[in-house]
Amino acid sequence: MEKLMNKNNNYNVDAIEKAIELLGGAEKLARKLEVSYTTVFKWRKGQAVPSLLKCIDIEIVTENQVKREEILPNFPWEKLEKKDKNND
Repeated sequence: MEKLMNKNNNYNVDAIEKAIELLGGAEKLARKLEVSYTTVFKWRKGQAVPSLLKCIDIEIVTENQVKREEILPNFPWEKLEKKDKNND
């Protein structure tokens, strides 16, 4: 099955849907992430892109069932992780 990407090909809408399903609804995801329902609605409809921090938060609240790399597959996560390790 091909991933459903938003109109700018920036992120995977299916990953947002998966997170919503895992948490029992868009309102519950919004509460867990401390964002408005409207924000989650916009992610779901491809009208807004989740921030890098929110992608990490989604990974955490879904207990790694939705990975940040699934949400933003075109972002160079490995470079960010390397930089973080070099700062230790």
